[in-house]
Amino acid sequence: MQILIPDSWLRDYLETNATPKDIQNALNLCGPSIDRLNRIGNDWVYAIEVTTNRVDCMSVIGIAFECAAILPRFGFEAKLKQDPYSTRVNLAIQKNVDYLTVKLNQNLCPR
Repeated sequence: MQILIPDSWLRDYLETNATPKDIQNALNLCGPSIDRLNRIGNDWVYAIEVTTNRVDCMSVIGIAFECAAILPRFGFEAKLKQDPYSTRVNLAIQKNVDYLTVKLNQNLCPR
């Protein structure tokens, strides 16, 4: 499956000193294959071939995670600006409904 990701979108999640060409070279050696790198206007667009067993790489966030893991091995600084999965769910938001009653056994379900 091929996905297209603009470099500007990738850098919304990734902070790095690597150029788009550096990112292409590093990912081609260790991660998802970047078939083409096209310049469109002022932005670069990665054409990334993602195999079906790597569904974690089928999004901008997934590619940012891959870059953060791979680029330091090639001497580039790379870290995630924000981890969207670190956001906690507010468990205080609860709705009581008349038609449903749930009893939790804390021994069976500690959460």
